[in-house]
Amino acid sequence: MDITTIKKIFISIGSFCIILSFQSCIHKDNELSDDNYETEITTDYSESKNPSKPPAPENIGEQLPITRGLTAKMIALTFGTKADIDSTERTIPFSDTSADKWYDKYINYCCSKDYFKKDENNFLPEEYLTVAQAQEIIDKIDTKRKIKINMTDETKNKAISYNLWTEIYIEVLKNLSEKNSIKDTFGISAEKSVILALPENNKYMKQGFAVTDKGLLRCAGFDLSPYIDKEISFWTKENELFALGDITNKNPIIKNVFIIENNNTCKVFTGGAEKTYDKAENFNQKGNEIKIADITLSDKKLTEINYADEIKEKQIQSIDEKKLVCVDNETFDILPDCKVYYTKDNKTMLGSKEDLLEGKTYEICLRDNKICAFIFSKI
Repeated sequence: MDITTIKKIFISIGSFCIILSFQSCIHKDNELSDDNYETEITTDYSESKNPSKPPAPENIGEQLPITRGLTAKMIALTFGTKADIDSTERTIPFSDTSADKWYDKYINYCCSKDYFKKDENNFLPEEYLTVAQAQEIIDKIDTKRKIKINMTDETKNKAISYNLWTEIYIEVLKNLSEKNSIKDTFGISAEKSVILALPENNKYMKQGFAVTDKGLLRCAGFDLSPYIDKEISFWTKENELFALGDITNKNPIIKNVFIIENNNTCKVFTGGAEKTYDKAENFNQKGNEIKIADITLSDKKLTEINYADEIKEKQIQSIDEKKLVCVDNETFDILPDCKVYYTKDNKTMLGSKEDLLEGKTYEICLRDNKICAFIFSKI
């Protein structure tokens, strides 16, 4: 027993989904033993839950199941790159998917690697993943360490909740990564961002994308509309949404936005989206009005603008991720959440640090004498 790690995860199974009932372990960094072990997922039974209800405020997937299509996306992104998935010859025979469906390429890739059976007529991509199916996938992916879901004939064909599946799957990836991180092994990284815009509220956006405060995010298969103007945690691979975590802040601070107008309402630009916010009754403004500020939101209204300290024009001598050296030998640290903006044809656009060239002059915005934003013009 001293070399066997047994973790008990308590959940409730309703008539349509298994409800997670332990504190989320999504962000734990604990390392697992190299020894073989068996983890038993134990179950408890309670009244049924309605999976069509919107997500719980702090726990995105607690009352929702996961579809087989989204499961296929997770598995495909685990073991394949975007290029691998896109270039795999389409061989699947299923009658309930076609090449124009968002999930088709992921199902095709998974079946090409035998993670799913392909000798049936239908894949059922929009059906919920069952407990028995979840166990079957785990057994195929992780043959060394055996995570077992304690199921009965009564529960094996019930849908597994999104949260529970994600918790188990992340544990499987930790096992496979052994002493390395999931990011180093699979290229899957944990992120936090504020969801700002989706195609349904921005006519210029393509389907399958979201604008966050950090830029565009590919999110095919996910409904992010309940999380507009909220900060959420999630995992990505190659800027593709891999799995959702939790709502981490319902009143987020968005760092270093470009202020376009500040009147009775406030128009801002960040991450690739221009938005206008009403000011809340308890609105507060800090600092002198310049182009860059941190803004705080609550119930989709602006509660605070905290302006950067000052703007200077500086010519770059050298620059890296952390430091700027100017031609006059003045040096500045660059904050991790620094933004790059440029203006063109009277429009504000999101740039990147690759746009910053030695010998060129830029406006630098400072907070505590550290650079929080660069601004320049493009012809």
